[in-house]
Amino acid sequence: MIITLCGGGSTFTPGIVKSIALRKDELDVDEIRLYDINEERQRKIGVLVDWILHEDLGLDIKLTVTTDKETAFTDASFVFAQMRVGGYAMREQDEKIPLRHGCVGQEPAVAAALPTACAPSSPWSS
Repeated sequence: MIITLCGGGSTFTPGIVKSIALRKDELDVDEIRLYDINEERQRKIGVLVDWILHEDLGLDIKLTVTTDKETAFTDASFVFAQMRVGGYAMREQDEKIPLRHGCVGQEPAVAAALPTACAPSSPWSS
């Protein structure tokens, strides 16, 4: 199985990858691909993820770190989407907008996700 993490430059990525890797046999994982549009963040996280997979856990899972969509998604068995449209600037808005309307403004709350989902750059806004 090939698993692609969309938003691979996230600081959450190493923990997600480790959780997947610890279930390598159960999930039949052969390759993990990290995809992000922010090459600098992706590169830094990729170094850590490579260490986790190959040094810390000693696994033979192939790691691909890319900013190329074709490389990331071609033949992927599963895509794990964990990106934040608009980056940290939108995160601030995700938390503040619901508070102005008397709602909880934390990331896991639906009200906090709504502004991101409706952003002009969001795939769900069209």
